[in-house]
Amino acid sequence: MRFSISVSTFWGPFMRLFGFGGERAYVELDDEAITFRYGTATERVPLSEIESVGPRAWPFYYGLGAKIGPDHGVAYVASLDGVVQVRFTSPRPMNVWGPFRTSKARCVTLSREDPEGFMAALGARIA
Repeated sequence: MRFSISVSTFWGPFMRLFGFGGERAYVELDDEAITFRYGTATERVPLSEIESVGPRAWPFYYGLGAKIGPDHGVAYVASLDGVVQVRFTSPRPMNVWGPFRTSKARCVTLSREDPEGFMAALGARIA
């Protein structure tokens, strides 16, 4: 099951310049793992390492794009709407973008086109 990352209408053209959009910005969920894809960053995380999923406020001053995010995590956010946070059971290495990585991400924050559907699907698999 694939869920697209929400991309702001205003910032969309700029995001696509860096490879954040369309076929390069999604989350894929199967029976064993969740795969995060955002530009050059691709991470596959076993469902057993997912602690929880829930909505997350994302103020404009946090900015958009791929980055080390708040809460000791990674953020793949291209819209201020529909932001969701996936928390891990323990810190793990995550690719941020290109050569940039973090070794101890506790979560990943994403902008979702269908945040409720995504949270329900992931929540059902980790329950």
